[in-house]
Amino acid sequence: MKLNEKEHILSVVATPIGNINEASARVINTLNEAYVILCEDTRVTAKLLHLLNIFDYKKLISFHNFNEESKINEALKWITSHKTVLVSDAGYPTISDPGYGLIQACHENNIGIEVINGPSSVMHALVASGFCSTSFMFLGFLGKTSNQRKTRLNEIKNVNTTFVVFEAVHRIQKTLADILEVLGDVVVFIGRELTKKNETHYIGRISSIPEIFEKGEFVIVIDYNNPVSVEQEELINEQNLIEQIQIYMHTHQVKLKQACKEVAKIINGSASELYYLMVKKDVK
Repeated sequence: MKLNEKEHILSVVATPIGNINEASARVINTLNEAYVILCEDTRVTAKLLHLLNIFDYKKLISFHNFNEESKINEALKWITSHKTVLVSDAGYPTISDPGYGLIQACHENNIGIEVINGPSSVMHALVASGFCSTSFMFLGFLGKTSNQRKTRLNEIKNVNTTFVVFEAVHRIQKTLADILEVLGDVVVFIGRELTKKNETHYIGRISSIPEIFEKGEFVIVIDYNNPVSVEQEELINEQNLIEQIQIYMHTHQVKLKQACKEVAKIINGSASELYYLMVKKDVK
């Protein structure tokens, strides 16, 4: 059945992820026309409506991961009696956000689903990365613990494609360490605060990414289309170490042995092994 032939329709609206100007005329019109808005956080949606100069009365109903299941029947009643919209705090509902349970219930009850398109942090980061996007896999949040993250990464390590991951600031360094351990020293793109004034990008092999202290929400894009072999990775790591030692010698004007000692302290490694590496490679 055509969407416009459905008696009742739920409008699923993608909201701005950082820049208010991302809200299209269609998004604004749909929110304007709604009587009921199912919100991940009513306070966030109320602020959005104010920024969009939408001041007509709206019934804002809390609808999030922790109450979605218990509120689906109530939501269906609103959808069949009033113009109803589903939003998350930012971006698309159901993409690592609540809503898919309600949409499934709508399909089961012959209620149409109208998607009002808008910004997506997944697409934004994927395009900005420059990595191959012929195919990609969205993994959402990998998990709160290291074991959860590494288990998930091991499940997909034999799939050669581009991966997209969400992460919070307090776990970003630990997640990068887990990716390094399971997938190797892959090239990653990290986007922070996408579309906002302080949007920040990091790109390079995980071992070269500086420690991140800034607050914000992060999207990690992993180039796993042509993963390096163990032998290739060892060569890359050796070259990185050689470069670090050479830079230290040059900037601090010290001899090779002293530079190896100091770099070993930084990486918590063995000075003698570093010195042997430099001699073996005949690097001065």
